[in-house]
Amino acid sequence: TAYAADVLNVGAYPTNPPFEYKNESGTFEGFEVDIVNEAAKRIGMTTDIADLGFQALFAATTSKRIDVAISSITITAERLKSQSLTQPY
Repeated sequence: TAYAADVLNVGAYPTNPPFEYKNESGTFEGFEVDIVNEAAKRIGMTTDIADLGFQALFAATTSKRIDVAISSITITAERLKSQSLTQPY
């Protein structure tokens, strides 16, 4: 699990500035990147962010390949069948 490794594995679809994107050097940046990094820091963890396709985010969380997904994900009835989602911000 994430807590055992002290690393929060995050999936992102980085084509959605200002929420998440890759800068010129290929580093993840954006509002949601800042949020997930701060959340991890507050619980004594670091993040490892993987670049995934949007639909791949859902399969990756379900299979536990990643712990969380960031990508301005809209809450839908279909997604709630297999995903836990935060309240909109």
